[in-house]
Amino acid sequence: MRVLLIALVLAVAALGLNTGSALAQPIGPVCANVVGGTINETVQVFALPSGGANFLISGKNLNGSVPLSGSGFLSGTAFTFVAIGHGSIEAGSLRVFEGIVGTVTGSGSGRCFNTDSASECGTGTNVNYFVVPCP
Repeated sequence: MRVLLIALVLAVAALGLNTGSALAQPIGPVCANVVGGTINETVQVFALPSGGANFLISGKNLNGSVPLSGSGFLSGTAFTFVAIGHGSIEAGSLRVFEGIVGTVTGSGSGRCFNTDSASECGTGTNVNYFVVPCP
């Protein structure tokens, strides 16, 4: 009986330790201008710590209220990410943003891809990211 009680206490303690990420507070909102090729839009995102230096990202494109989701990680002062959203809801295309943004400079670069090659990003467009105040 004593062994069963100890095992139960350890199991409950282990479950309690795993709830830390559920209590994590999101960072944000963070807004950024995305500029490159024919792209010139503003996105607003929140980042939720998911363990270690990893983050879950959710937000929207403020130009068209298109949802975005993704993930990223922090390495020193560089935040590397990938996020997926709609390029055009009417056309049913998806848009993928990837890049690295400096946490000190608030700027960075990356690429944008569309599943519909006729859309703004095409099959791959270089873009720049600039953190800006949220409206």
